[in-house]
Amino acid sequence: TKQTKMFALNLRRLSTLSVRGCHLSTTPVAAEEGMRLQKYMSRCGVASRRAAEDMIAQGRVQVDGVVVKTPGFKVSSRNHVVVDNNTIGAQRPRIFLLYKRVGILVSQSDPKGRPTLADVLSQVPGLPPNLKAVGRLDFESEGLLLLTNDGDLSAYLEHPSSQILRTYRVTVTGEVDPERLAALENGIRISGFSYGSILVTVEPEKDSNRPDHTILTIKLREGKK
Repeated sequence: TKQTKMFALNLRRLSTLSVRGCHLSTTPVAAEEGMRLQKYMSRCGVASRRAAEDMIAQGRVQVDGVVVKTPGFKVSSRNHVVVDNNTIGAQRPRIFLLYKRVGILVSQSDPKGRPTLADVLSQVPGLPPNLKAVGRLDFESEGLLLLTNDGDLSAYLEHPSSQILRTYRVTVTGEVDPERLAALENGIRISGFSYGSILVTVEPEKDSNRPDHTILTIKLREGKK
């Protein structure tokens, strides 16, 4: 669709950026001599190191045709590594900043046939394999989305213990109760789950197209416990 094509163009522009000192090159990087297998898998974007350890223990990884179940097994550029019958290869760690538009599902597929992130990425040449979104934004949401082939970085940014601050701008119908908003700073419990502190401020401006709506800025660190 036209919307999907425009979304892909935004990603292509941002792909020229260098973030955290990571050179945005598609040139494969050989495994360091004596690199632990789980680190190599993470470097390839297969999974985080911890998840890779589980995959190794489950017998899903082969090195030179032999199933390896020891996470500490060392590999080098001379080894042929296969995960779930797919050959993997280390890539230079890369990060992309992507503006996700409304109407794009952050998923590999959708049974309803809606445009997905995978559809968008397939239209952009030169991207590394195993590129994954860090977290997600809902179908009706828009904003900054990070994409990376670094499994460890993705796991760190997504894990609640990392306490990464996330900021959202939300439009709600009608007026809001300042006291109820202030109470969110102490956390909230929903459907048996406890969530950490949520900071909410009311923006002074109004949406000219929807004067009966209120704009909020919400900051949270994914305080699910």
